[in-house]
Amino acid sequence: MRIVEADIRAAGPLKKQTVRFGGVNLIVGDNEHGKTTLADCIIHHLTSASKQRGKSPSDTVLHPRFRDSRNVAITDDGNILPDELKDLVPLLVIREGEVRWAWNSGKEIDTKEYWNTDIKEILYGNDGIYTKINKNFSKLLGVQTAASWLHGLRESVARYAGSLRAASVTLLNGHSARERLAALNSEYETVIADWNTMQAGLQNVDLTRKLETAKRFFELTDERKNIASEIDTLTAREPLRYRAEWDGIEKDNSRVDIEIAKLEETLKNSILDKARARDSLAETERDISLKEEALRKTRAESEETKARLLSFEQGAKKPSAAFTPARVILSAAAFMLGTAGIVFSVLCAAGTLLFPWYIPAASSVLMWAASAFLIVPPLLSAGSRVSGDRSAELNSLREKLGMLESIASEKDAELARLLVKRGQIQTSFSDEARWEHERRLAELKLEREKHDGWMREIRQLYPSRERIDSDCARLAALDDRRNNNEAELAKTRAKVTELFHTDSEGFLHEEIKKLREEIAKKSAGREIEFSESRYDEISRKKRALEDEKAALSKTIAESESGALSAGQTAYQTFLRYLDSSEYVKTFYSEPASAALGSNSYKIFEIVRILDDWIAKIDQDIAASTAVNSAYTNIQARVELYLDGVLRSTGFNKALASISGGFYTGVESSTQAKPGRADKNAPEVDIRLMTSGKDVYRFNDLSTGARNMFYFAMRFGIAIDRFRDCPSVFLLDDAFLSFDYTRRVNTLRLLKEYTDTGWQIVYFSVNDRSMESSFAEVFGTDFLKIEL
Repeated sequence: MRIVEADIRAAGPLKKQTVRFGGVNLIVGDNEHGKTTLADCIIHHLTSASKQRGKSPSDTVLHPRFRDSRNVAITDDGNILPDELKDLVPLLVIREGEVRWAWNSGKEIDTKEYWNTDIKEILYGNDGIYTKINKNFSKLLGVQTAASWLHGLRESVARYAGSLRAASVTLLNGHSARERLAALNSEYETVIADWNTMQAGLQNVDLTRKLETAKRFFELTDERKNIASEIDTLTAREPLRYRAEWDGIEKDNSRVDIEIAKLEETLKNSILDKARARDSLAETERDISLKEEALRKTRAESEETKARLLSFEQGAKKPSAAFTPARVILSAAAFMLGTAGIVFSVLCAAGTLLFPWYIPAASSVLMWAASAFLIVPPLLSAGSRVSGDRSAELNSLREKLGMLESIASEKDAELARLLVKRGQIQTSFSDEARWEHERRLAELKLEREKHDGWMREIRQLYPSRERIDSDCARLAALDDRRNNNEAELAKTRAKVTELFHTDSEGFLHEEIKKLREEIAKKSAGREIEFSESRYDEISRKKRALEDEKAALSKTIAESESGALSAGQTAYQTFLRYLDSSEYVKTFYSEPASAALGSNSYKIFEIVRILDDWIAKIDQDIAASTAVNSAYTNIQARVELYLDGVLRSTGFNKALASISGGFYTGVESSTQAKPGRADKNAPEVDIRLMTSGKDVYRFNDLSTGARNMFYFAMRFGIAIDRFRDCPSVFLLDDAFLSFDYTRRVNTLRLLKEYTDTGWQIVYFSVNDRSMESSFAEVFGTDFLKIEL
């Protein structure tokens, strides 16, 4: 059992708050922040699950001022505190002073007596430890009465019966699965019948599809033949050629008609054009005569100006008579000879030629002098200067000559244009042009008649263009149909080959007959409506039912085997207990009747037998209790029970661990005190022994040491009682008077049990010391919650 969450809405001073818990929890808050309230509410939750008690133990724990604040919801793992532990709740709650939980003690919280209440109050008060646990105290201390074997037998029988009841739950689950399986079998029969019908329908559908494929193959084959026949018929009529010829003839006729109309218009207008052309020709002739006369005059004036300019230039400048070609040739020859003489003299000087060098050098000088004499004088005396006035007149004549030549050129161009115009006019009204037009018109009319003859031939086959277009469209449609037919026929042929392994038409005809016979045979004269969606739905339902049947069969088998295995294991445990007890063997001779055997359904019968046993054992226990008068008053045997507690393993372990080994054991004695018959509570003398052999009386201990003793006593009992039953441990300021060492030692002791599944919830004032103690022992593995 673990507390996961507490939702506190109106518990005492607390406002609405949700607290979530971990494995180890440190809940801190200042006074009046509701720590004790939260602890009391948790206690109330743990104990209020028992509805059969007239008064819940939590009613003595929860303070009256909190009893009306019950709006608390705590979520645990679903395992509430077992009923047999409800009276032991105080063992799970340790608070400072060890009596704060006893709200009915009658003492004020702030008084000294509250914190130092005598241990008798702790043990035997209205809410004392022994008062709470006397029902189970003998078992806590390991004390056996004379009739304790009856209690042991009853517990063993009850454990065996409980195990069988748990196994019976598993078996009942299997039983419900068996009932569900029976219902499913009936439903499955209906579904499988529908499914078989659909299967027959599906087979017929497959056969029908196969038949339809073969029939479609022949349909496509016949269609291909029909299409080919129609195409051949239309192709023989050649609609495409005649459409092209029709279009060509209409196009040529349109061209010829346009040209004939133009020629007729031209001939019609030629008479008027001829008269206008004669007038234009006469005018052009006059223009030509005028242009020729003007051109003649301009050319005469130009020739005259050219003669004057030539005469003027010849009289204005005379060339030098001494500057002749002979002089130039002689001068050049003399210069070249002089150059050769210089080369010859250089060779002689170098010793290449055996000749005096100065002779050719002197000859070279003479040759150069002769060359200069021949060319220089004519250059110096060439030409005489023309006077300034004559030069101006010469320029004027040149400008006039250029202007006259330009005018003559323009007049030549104009005359040429007029001559061309005259030729065009003469051609326009000549008879040859008219004759050419008439000849061309005759040719066009002849061409038109030839076209009309062709059209008459076409109309003998196709009276109208619509007939040609219709045949062409029909031929195109047939061509498309042929292409589609070929594509579909190829697919169908492949499918036929896949289904029948051949495309032989003779074989397919035979197969069609067989398929029709097989379909009629499977239908058996009835019509099967097959729906693919319906078939899928029934198939899914069939698979679901089969899966559920398999799961139920597995559940039944597992439940029976599991229940049988659990029951046999419980019986073996019970049998071992029976074998270990001589009393059982002596007084009870019925164990064999509780044997389970191999029939798991015998569990229910054995449970009834065990219930009868428990009733009989309870009668024996009651009789044994009446006889065993030595143990009728538990409180009169304080020393026996107190020694049992103080010498228990849990108490000594807790005391040694918390004190760090300082205290090693406890001695106790009791003495009856007259006048206390109302309580039957004798005086108790407790002495603590140390490792140094010193002895301290309980009354001489400090408050911290007393609280350590109380804590060790309560926690020791809890260790012994709840060793195998991990539970919740609430600590409300339990370490308030502990020093740091005792606090850490106590937390280390608690850690041993948190590692085995205990849940620790510690309520503390908001101080750093407590948080550091938790951090030293648990590291980060604890949850701090602030209220």
